[in-house]
Amino acid sequence: MQASPSSENTILKAFSQSAAERSWEPLFPDFGDQSPLLSILRADPETGAARIMLKFQADFHFPRHTHLKAEETFLVAGTHYFEDCDAGAIFRIDEQGYFYLPPHHVHQAWVKAGSLLVAVLDGGAQINWIDPPPVPGNPVVFPE
Repeated sequence: MQASPSSENTILKAFSQSAAERSWEPLFPDFGDQSPLLSILRADPETGAARIMLKFQADFHFPRHTHLKAEETFLVAGTHYFEDCDAGAIFRIDEQGYFYLPPHHVHQAWVKAGSLLVAVLDGGAQINWIDPPPVPGNPVVFPE
């Protein structure tokens, strides 16, 4: 059975999608071709939970932020630096890495160009910014 991610209640139906069928849109349209690309794999209209893919065409920094509910991220390809602001620690996550964040956990991330990740967002893709959101043209400085 084939259905689009926007179909009602895809959470409760069998669903598959090839890479060729996936649609991508800029996460931050003002960034043009420097924006990460977003593909919504599946969304639950009742809970707001979402499974998304992000593809990074350029290095990108997500300033300190939280999510209303838990976040799980699987890095399929590339390199992702993650700062757990609550613990004061920075981690490097490479291809096939994983991290989990509980609700309202303050964090920030730096992602290398060419990276691809899958995120499970229990509360949907909403970002609650602690610091101002990213601005086009700001250089990305990695914590290496």
